[in-house]
Parts: sequence; C-alpha cells; structure tokens
Amino acid sequence: LFARGSTTLPPDSEQVLAAHLERIRELDALGQASGRTFTLEIEGHADGDGPPERNDSLSFIRASVVRAAIDNLREPLSQDPSDAAKRANRRVELRLVSSR
Repeated sequence: LFARGSTTLPPDSEQVLAAHLERIRELDALGQASGRTFTLEIEGHADGDGPPERNDSLSFIRASVVRAAIDNLREPLSQDPSDAAKRANRRVELRLVSSR
C-alpha cells in the first residue's frame, strides 16, 4: 500500500480502504446478529530495510495514517448544518468491547 520509506497513502487508497471498510461493516453486522463483537485492529508494517527505530516509526505512522483515512470515510452523526449538529459530530467515542 505504501511506497518504500513512505507514510503517504497513494491516490487510489481511498477506494481500496472504502471497499475494506464496507466489508468490515458487513462482517460486524453479521457478528452482532449472532451475538458476537469484533474489534478492528490496525497494525502498520515496514519492509525491514534500515534501522529498527526507523521501521518502528514507519509502522506506527502508517497505522495512524490508515486510521485517520478510515475515520475520514466514516459518516458524521448528522449531515444537518446547524451548530448543534456540528457540535455532536465533533466527538471521540470510547467503547469497551468484549468478545464472546
């Protein structure tokens, strides 16, 4: 997905991530229907060339970049342009998730 030594997503990555996100939503809905809960983990990786510290940094940043891209693909709570709706969209959600 990333070019060597890069933390920048390529131009076509939004389509790729959107397709994966749609599939994740489908699987989550199936899981919820059967009483199961899933947690999405995003883990970055590097190719191993270069110093370990640099690769660790690349891995962390790549995961963060993908997380941000996925968050940007998510729809806000409300499309309403009112101040109250905008306030509701500026949020952080914390969830305690258990698996069965």
